[in-house]
Amino acid sequence: MKFPLKRTLLQILSIYRTDMSQDSKNEKQKVLLALSGGVDSVASAILLKRVYEVETVTFLMTGNIAQQEEQTAKASEVAQMLGISHHVLDLTQLFHEQVLQPFLDAWRSGKTPNPCVVCNPHVKFKALMTLAFKLDCDFIATGHYARVGKGNNFSGIEMNYSPPRRDVNEYAVNVPAGAHSTSEYSDAVDLVKVNKMQRSESPVFLYRAADPRRDQSYFMYRLPPEVLRRVIFPLGGLSKDEARAIVAEEGLSAATEADSQDLCFLGGKPLRDYLRDHVALNEPGPFLDLQGRAIGEHRGIWQFTIGQRRRLGETFGRRMTVVALDPERRAVTLGDESDAVMDAVILEDCYFPYDMPQKFDATVKLRSQGIPLHVHVEKVSNKEIMARFDGPVRLSSPGQSAVFYEDDRLLGGGIVTRLLRL
Repeated sequence: MKFPLKRTLLQILSIYRTDMSQDSKNEKQKVLLALSGGVDSVASAILLKRVYEVETVTFLMTGNIAQQEEQTAKASEVAQMLGISHHVLDLTQLFHEQVLQPFLDAWRSGKTPNPCVVCNPHVKFKALMTLAFKLDCDFIATGHYARVGKGNNFSGIEMNYSPPRRDVNEYAVNVPAGAHSTSEYSDAVDLVKVNKMQRSESPVFLYRAADPRRDQSYFMYRLPPEVLRRVIFPLGGLSKDEARAIVAEEGLSAATEADSQDLCFLGGKPLRDYLRDHVALNEPGPFLDLQGRAIGEHRGIWQFTIGQRRRLGETFGRRMTVVALDPERRAVTLGDESDAVMDAVILEDCYFPYDMPQKFDATVKLRSQGIPLHVHVEKVSNKEIMARFDGPVRLSSPGQSAVFYEDDRLLGGGIVTRLLRL
């Protein structure tokens, strides 16, 4: 029996075809989809093909030749079976400069970065927007579990601005000739700088996916409005089981493949092994107690992150938790679990797509699948905001993102730099 797709197609049509001009009502619009060959991107291709003319692209980023060849072959086979165009875009150098090297540098400095938060606006979606212009596409799409919607006001925050209105062609108009080669990528398009136009229109927001277990909005909080106005997330209203069923109907093997759980550049290695090979700072340092007294020695601070309770490398007669890191002294401070709490966090490098007030209340996620926590948010300087919790919560780690929501609507976020006990 065929899987019912009417609801999904109606969602896509109602959300993403509102800007169609009268002249194009009888023509299919074109969308560029990022196709990895996994179940989510394949399900997205199937759904999009029933509404749009679809172009697909596979990004090469990790530098792992065997991995990239396998991924490209898989995606190409899927595109051929579905009868849609397929392109390959080499982003290896850009990924290394914008994502991988900063990730390794952050670990060396005692932080716990989230590379996907950087990769999405500066690599993946930037490349999609640029290639979409070259291919004359109306929209871009990915297999992420998230939703996009418009809105006016939300509790405590007054929206008083004229947000940007730029389609793919307008957005890329200043890209120099030759910047759209599928074998190289220009950094000419900056997705973070929003060029506001004198046009009044409802703001656009990212929303959590309908399935909270699969929601990936956390990783995309830095996408600007001009991208959100042109992106399609076909799976935003579906569950993983529904996505698999869509792929199974087409008889494609991706339906039975296991979910990818690792960072794309790990190549199947555990993160600890990858860091050992690439950070290579095996310099010993002291374990300290809360009074600053040495209670042991470790073999490299890169092995630890704040809040860590396992694989400390020593036994201390009781269970201990990492509560602080001092990279300059190579010191790891340990405490009891009751010591691993905070009352507030200070954030820098904050991104809010629209102006935020001096103070507002929201919920915050400190990790992608973390429990939403109620916070009171306040600007403390031009560069910093403080998020204060209703009560003590377990430690986060500097380098992670704190992402704010009102119900399912994503408001913005920033990078954790300090943990506070008030």
